[in-house]
Amino acid sequence: MPVSPALRLRLGVALAALVVGLGLAEAALRLYHGTLPSLAALQDRPDLVERYRVAPGQRLREDLACDREIADARGRDVPVGQGSRDLRLWVSGDSMAYGMGVEPGQGFADRLAARLHQNLPDTRVHLRNLSLPGLGYCGALEQVHSELQHGRPDLVLLSLFADDLESRALLAKDGRLVGLPHTIRQPALRWLARRSYAVNLAWFVIRPKPTGALRFIDAIGQEAFQRNLRALVDRVEGLGARPVVVLLNPVGAPRCDSRRATEDRCGWMLADADLMARLMDEAGLPFIDLRRLWEQVPAAPIAAEREMAVPIHPDAAGHAAIAEAVLAGL
Repeated sequence: MPVSPALRLRLGVALAALVVGLGLAEAALRLYHGTLPSLAALQDRPDLVERYRVAPGQRLREDLACDREIADARGRDVPVGQGSRDLRLWVSGDSMAYGMGVEPGQGFADRLAARLHQNLPDTRVHLRNLSLPGLGYCGALEQVHSELQHGRPDLVLLSLFADDLESRALLAKDGRLVGLPHTIRQPALRWLARRSYAVNLAWFVIRPKPTGALRFIDAIGQEAFQRNLRALVDRVEGLGARPVVVLLNPVGAPRCDSRRATEDRCGWMLADADLMARLMDEAGLPFIDLRRLWEQVPAAPIAAEREMAVPIHPDAAGHAAIAEAVLAGL
């Protein structure tokens, strides 16, 4: 049945009104909310919000992939010892691998390079520490993927710490639920909900609300952890290098209560480390398990953290213990 001109006009006007209405709603939401509505509870923590912000020009793809290559290389080789052969050691991780709180050269990456040279006196070790304070596991993987544009290692040490899954959590802050749109399974909806305030709000309102404890690492995040770690291991091995994963707990772990309540920082960090260990075991990814190291080796936290309920970073002696444990694991 042909559509009359009058009906086409009415439909066109209705469609135009709908588009204008949606545009006005989007504009109003952007004026009212400083960020995506589902992230509103984190507005006073821009460091957290930034983790979920979409980079300009990002295309429709898996948002949990950790193979993004950073354009500017930041790695710098530090030669350790002399020898007729060369061993290129790359280390990537967070503040623990960076050596937070100890003097330059006292972190476990530097100590491991020195011990490797001692064990292989005819080999000069070239240490490239790619670690940065605050990196989660995904950031540490991206550092390695990026550096592979500019060099080839012989040994890649990936340092995983107890809080490295934190950016994959569903959060509650001050009693307000935070919805992380990168966890949406449907790709088109995920793409829209990370860019449109109106779509984000609609998704956040109608999505099922969890019951019980609000903080958890969901199935999507767990699968992403395994997939991303496997991708890096396969890529490094494909280049003829050896990947080594190390799992560490905070130096204050022995102080933690065995109850491990998920709302307690001490509890969830240890629980996350245990989860990472289980996920790596399930995926057949070997790793050097140093979760119990601080129960076996007496170590003190750095001076700035001695009064903390759960100190994070060990002193120079603790870094030496990490290096020896990694060397034994190798």
